[in-house]
Amino acid sequence: MNTKHALVVEDEAALRLVYKEVLQMKGWIVSEAVNGPQALTLLSTPTTPALVFLDLHLPIGSGLDVLRTIRTEEKLREIYVVVISADPYLLQEAASLASATLLKPTNLQDLLDIVP
Repeated sequence: MNTKHALVVEDEAALRLVYKEVLQMKGWIVSEAVNGPQALTLLSTPTTPALVFLDLHLPIGSGLDVLRTIRTEEKLREIYVVVISADPYLLQEAASLASATLLKPTNLQDLLDIVP
């Protein structure tokens, strides 16, 4: 059986729960982080996620820095990264490194459509 692992990096608990539930509905096993350092710690474990939902505005660490790390480390480079932000300018800055972008607020259908 091919197990799909995802990481949700979001500091808002309610949104983290929504993202987690959508991913679980689509068959993903989900880990969670609330800030950049936690995300980087989880990304350094042997179980590399195939998908990351990444909020760009985090209370500790930058989502953009996490994204840059993902794209520069060989082990992480192929991860499908969905960047999420309420700031359209920040999304535009991250778009060239992201697999997909979502502007907050988003709706359930957008989430379902963006999950590979």
